[in-house]
Amino acid sequence: MSDQRITSLKTAQTSISLLPPKLDVYAEEDFIEKELRNSLLNFRRGRGQSCKFDEKLSNMLLPALANYELERTTGQTFGQEEFQNAIKSYIPENHTFKAFPIQFNHRRPKDMFDTLANAPVRLNFKNPSFNIFRLQRILLMQEETVCSLL
Repeated sequence: MSDQRITSLKTAQTSISLLPPKLDVYAEEDFIEKELRNSLLNFRRGRGQSCKFDEKLSNMLLPALANYELERTTGQTFGQEEFQNAIKSYIPENHTFKAFPIQFNHRRPKDMFDTLANAPVRLNFKNPSFNIFRLQRILLMQEETVCSLL
């Protein structure tokens, strides 16, 4: 098609607007994290095992989750080496750091916990010697009422 023909075409003036999110993302993130923590605490207590959460690890995991999402959407990573170095310097000698990202297409904490407890690549919730945990979450709002939880 010629340039003249392309410029002569009229563009449609119709615009489509998306509905703004109706969800308080931060409140929902906090609610989900609280529910997941309680589920893990109850799960371990029911087996006579201790459970504590490491809040300092949160500062290291949040950028890693954001980087994971960036890699999934753009194919690029940022700060991976810095994350690995921070974890290596934080985790005590002869201890193991285990983590994995998981994405949910719903906001039901009970179902999330069931998935985490039964995932093929899971943290061993049942191991009595494994008792320091950290949950981190990112709730991403998308168009309309769609959201993604990492």
